[in-house]
Amino acid sequence: MLDVVLVVAVTLSFAWVATAHAAIIAGLVRRRWYRRAAAALFVPVLAPVWAWNLGMRKRALTWIAGATLYAVSFIVSWSTG
Repeated sequence: MLDVVLVVAVTLSFAWVATAHAAIIAGLVRRRWYRRAAAALFVPVLAPVWAWNLGMRKRALTWIAGATLYAVSFIVSWSTG
């Protein structure tokens, strides 16, 4: 049962981060920051930093929360082996 919960947590948290990341990229493109949008595709950690600096605070916090949940659920699932 724990395995199923961890698989669901990892999957949903990854989808959460991917969706937040896409929203940040779309926001960067909408603001005409094309180079930053392209760079954020290759270096994903830059996306929440630039989102925060450009006033997209909810998107940045959503990305950070999803990434934190993903990391925690991934580590727990790996450690229970």
